[in-house]
Order: sequence, then C-alpha cells, then structure tokens
Amino acid sequence: MRESGARGLSKAVISASKKRGRWGPEVEERLHRLGWRQRLSPSLVGNVIDPFLKSHHSLALGFFNWASQQPGFSHTPFTFHSLLKSLSHTNHFSAIHSLLKQAKALHFPIQPSLFSSIIASHVARNRARQAFSLYCGVGSLSAEIGVATSNSLLAALASDGCLESARRVFDEMSERGVGFSTLGFGVFVWRVCGEGDLEKVVS
Repeated sequence: MRESGARGLSKAVISASKKRGRWGPEVEERLHRLGWRQRLSPSLVGNVIDPFLKSHHSLALGFFNWASQQPGFSHTPFTFHSLLKSLSHTNHFSAIHSLLKQAKALHFPIQPSLFSSIIASHVARNRARQAFSLYCGVGSLSAEIGVATSNSLLAALASDGCLESARRVFDEMSERGVGFSTLGFGVFVWRVCGEGDLEKVVS
C-alpha cells in the first residue's frame, strides 16, 4: 500500500512536470488538486524520492522543498537520507551542502555510505578541497567512508598539490586502519618525494 501510494504520487509529479521538464507551479497545482498535500507523511515523501524520483534530481529537490512548506509536515532523517541519496552522484553541490548543514542543525545522523558517495562525487568533479572539508567534518566516521573513497581523496589532494591536507587524510587513514591502494599511496608518496619530505611519511 505504501509503495502504491508513493508510486502514484511520483507519477503525478513526473507527469505534471513534462511540459517544463522541472518542478514548477503546475506540479504544485496538480498535487493540490489531487489532494496529496493532506496525505503527506515523512514515510511517503521518502519513498517517493527513493526510488521513484531518484534519477529525477531536480524534481526530487523540488518535491522535498514543497513538502516542507505544507502545514503540519516536518522532515525526518529518512526524508533527508532519501534526497541526499538522489543528489549524491550529481553536481547539485550547493543543495547538498545546504541539506547537510540543515541535517546537522537538526541533529539528524547521515549514513557513512552517503558521505562516501558525496565525497567521491566531489573528487570525480575535481573538487578535492571541498571533498576534504566534508571528510574533516565526519570525524570518527572517517573509518567508515571506505577504502576506495579515502584513497581517491588522498590521491586527488596530493595531485592538486594540497600536501598538508593529503597528509591529514594519510594520518587519519593510518590511525583508523583504513587500507591504502596503489593509487592513493603511490600518488601521495610521489608528490611528497617531489617536495623532499618523505621522512615525514615514514616517521
């Protein structure tokens, strides 16, 4: 029943958005006319976004924002998680950072796998410094970010010449027992050697 409701609501959103190709007044009018605003719940909103709007990133964000404006509705960690999952592989960086800031203010936990996807997305789009900022913000969860993402961040920072930041990632990985890959360790050591600071790595 829950999936059926989420499927029906997502179809209404996608259908109403076809003319403009994005969220707009006509989508909101359709949802109001069909009576969806009175039937909203965090469970329904989260299940609409993931999986039905997961690949419709702008619609997912518009729907999330629209839901937050409806009387009596409040987002939960589940709805935040659903939207972040939708946006985690996109370049909607300002929206992602805004959501993370809101989640932190509300004391909503974010799963390490989501942080890993978001950090990896930043690295893939040559935003190593921003990825490092996110990495520093996860604290003890850094060990759960994963070997692949940690090493790609280490390599990206070293490649960009951000050796102080790379060294912090290297030290964090070493301290928390995160394994090194040929790429991550290799690029880092290569750049450190170029600066003549290898003794700082092996010390």
